[in-house]
Order: sequence, then C-alpha cells, then structure tokens
Amino acid sequence: MHLHDTILLDTPTGLGLLVAGGIATTAGMIVGSRKMGADETARAGMMAAFVFVASSIHVPVPLSPTPLHLGLYGLAGVLLGYRVLLVAPIAFGLQAILFGHGGLYAVGLNALNMSVGALLARFWYTHIYDRDADRPGSIRGTSQDLSRHRPIVRSVAGHP
Repeated sequence: MHLHDTILLDTPTGLGLLVAGGIATTAGMIVGSRKMGADETARAGMMAAFVFVASSIHVPVPLSPTPLHLGLYGLAGVLLGYRVLLVAPIAFGLQAILFGHGGLYAVGLNALNMSVGALLARFWYTHIYDRDADRPGSIRGTSQDLSRHRPIVRSVAGHP
C-alpha cells in the first residue's frame, strides 16, 4: 500500500513522516548502492522495470472505491536483498511521474514502506523457507517432492 502526498501534506505529522521517509530512503539507497556490484546492475534494473510494469496492472475490487494494482516488491526483495532499497525509489519515482500514484512528495515514504515489506520477504525466504528445504514436510521440501513425482500427482489430480 502506498500513501498519496496530498493526505500527508495537510498535517504537521504527515510532513514529518514525509521528511523522515525521505531521509530513511536516501540512507537505504546509499546502503543498497554500496552492496551492489557492477555485475548485479542489470538484474536490479530488470527488477525495477518489472516492478514498474507490474504496477500498471490494475485489479478492480468489488466494494472498494479504488482498484488495487500489483507491486511484486516481495519478489524483488527475495531476488535482490538489500539492493531493493535502491530499486524501490526508482520504481516509485516512475510511478509518481508517469501514472500519478502517490505523488512526488511521498516517493521516499512509499519506497520505504514497500522496501520494508520486501526485506521481510527476503528474511522469510532466507531464514525460514530456504533453510527447511531438506526437511520432509516443509513447504519447499514438499514442492520439490511433488515436482519429482509429477506423473503421480497429475494422475491423482485427474490430468492425463
């Protein structure tokens, strides 16, 4: 979820959040750029483009006044790690300029909001999901077992 800048510009608390989000996002961009080597630039650029294009896909929600749009920042966090701190402001800046999502003043706060979720997804993947790959009954172990026995699963599911 991202916030629109007109909501935040009306109150002193909102202005404080905008400034704090901008400072934290700038610090995150510095951290993300220091951890990124020259060989990882192409992957980060592709993920920024992927996240940006995915944000243009809108999903109507029946009882909501606004439609939802995809973000896929969790996937970006899993694939990029701390480099998502550099990718998210770029994607949100493009969204704000081209689509008007969130507004320019809130780019820092919105990028910080999405980056935190992306880093939590990375933490979940590296510390919970990936670690239990060899243990029977784990999420990844079960999916690997099912992929090894695809003909059996397809016959049980009724597929030829």
